[in-house]
Amino acid sequence: MYYNARQDRGSTHGNHPDRAAERTRIRRLEKLSKATGKSRSEIVREAIRNETFRARLTALRAKLVPRARAAGWLTEDDIFRDVS
Repeated sequence: MYYNARQDRGSTHGNHPDRAAERTRIRRLEKLSKATGKSRSEIVREAIRNETFRARLTALRAKLVPRARAAGWLTEDDIFRDVS
């Protein structure tokens, strides 16, 4: 006899919450693909690029905001005053 992981987790068919969520995401992706004329792969690649950019921006902001505050830059006017 062999071990069957599916039997331990329960059914992976039907109305399993993870499957329902996956189907919803796929339907949204297909609708967006039709609406934009882009392939599903292109939309996913673009989403990954955008998320990567946001993550990098957030990390940079976390690193630079304390330095800016230490330099006395609390508003855009403070920066323009020192840069101009």
